[in-house]
Amino acid sequence: MTARPNDEPRGRPMSYDLILCAVGDKLINHDDPLAGFAPSAPILEAADIVFANCEGIYVRESSPMLLASDAKNARGLTMGNVNVMSLANNHVMDAGAGGLMTTIEVLDDLGIRSVGAGRDLDEARRPVVLERRGVRTAFVAAASTFPAGIEAKRGRAGINPLRFHNHYYLAEGDLEFNPGVTPEVMVIPWPQDIEAMQAAIHAARAVADFVVFSVHWGEPVRPVTVQDFERETTRLAVEAGADLVLCHHHHIVRGVALHNGAPIFHGLGNYVFHTQGFGAIPPNVKRILEKQGGEYAPAFYEDYPLFPMHPESRITFIAVCGVRDGAVARCGAIPAMVRPDGWSIRCTSTLTKGAR
Repeated sequence: MTARPNDEPRGRPMSYDLILCAVGDKLINHDDPLAGFAPSAPILEAADIVFANCEGIYVRESSPMLLASDAKNARGLTMGNVNVMSLANNHVMDAGAGGLMTTIEVLDDLGIRSVGAGRDLDEARRPVVLERRGVRTAFVAAASTFPAGIEAKRGRAGINPLRFHNHYYLAEGDLEFNPGVTPEVMVIPWPQDIEAMQAAIHAARAVADFVVFSVHWGEPVRPVTVQDFERETTRLAVEAGADLVLCHHHHIVRGVALHNGAPIFHGLGNYVFHTQGFGAIPPNVKRILEKQGGEYAPAFYEDYPLFPMHPESRITFIAVCGVRDGAVARCGAIPAMVRPDGWSIRCTSTLTKGAR
C-alpha cells in the first residue's frame, strides 16, 4: 500500500473522482482548539471528505465526565477539515441523551454530519450521505463496545448497536478439574443486528455511489491480532455493499486488509484525544483499568499530561483513499505521531490539492 495517492510513476498520472481521509478517535479539549492542526492541514484540507470518530461529547454546560468538552472547542474540528463523524461509540452517552443531542447540534452548527446515533433507532441506523465533486458518499456506523442501555430503541435516543455474545466453553473431553485454565471464547453475533447492518448498507448502496461502513469495537488498549468475529463481520459488510470499512476503539493501530477489493482498516488508533483530569481519577478506577489492560492500561504520564495512553498508542496515521468509479482505486497510510502537547499529528508525508 502507498501513503500518497498521487505518487504514481512518471508519465502515468492518476486521477480520482474523490479523495477521502479517515482518522481514529478525536476529542478536542484544549484552551486553544484552533492551534494544533497546522502540521496536518496540507493533508486534510486536500481531502474532499474527512472522517473521524467522536470519542466523547461536546456540552454547553460544565460536566464532570472525563470525556466531555466545552462546545466551543468543537470549532477546532473545522481546522482539521472534518465533515463527518461517527457517534456510535462507548462514550457518546456519558451525559445521557441530553449530551448526545447537544453533541449532534454542536456538530451540525459547524457543518459536520454525524452518523451512528440519534433520537431513536431509525435515526441511529440511517445512512448519512455527503456529495462532493459529484460523488455521493454514504456512511453507516455502528458500535459493538458500549455500556449496556445506551443502544437506541424505538422512541429512545442512543447508538446503533452491533451486538455479540461471548460464549465460554470447554471442548468435549476436557471436562476435568483444572483450576485456572482459561476457557475458549466464541464470539457469536446477534443475528438481528447483523441483518440490520446489512439492511442499512443496502439502503446506503441504493442512494450513493460509494459506501463507507464504520464500527467501534474490539480490544481497546492491548496490541492484539484481529479477532475472528471482526474479520468475519467486516467481510459481511463488504459483501453487503460497503466499499470501505473503518474500525476504531483500539488505542493502538492495527492492520489493513482487502476483501473483494475493498480496504478494511482494522484499527485507526488515535488522532486528537485530549483527556483533561485523568491524573485525578479515583484509585479504585485505576485498579480496574490496570486489571483490564495490564502494562498497556491507561495511565498518567507527566510528559504527556493530556494523553494517558501507553507510548505505543502515540503512533498513528491518516488513512487516505482515492476513489474512482465508485470504488477505492488506491489507498494507504500517512504516518503521524501524538505530540506531548496533546495534538496527535506530526505528519511525515503530505498530500497536495493537485493529487487528482
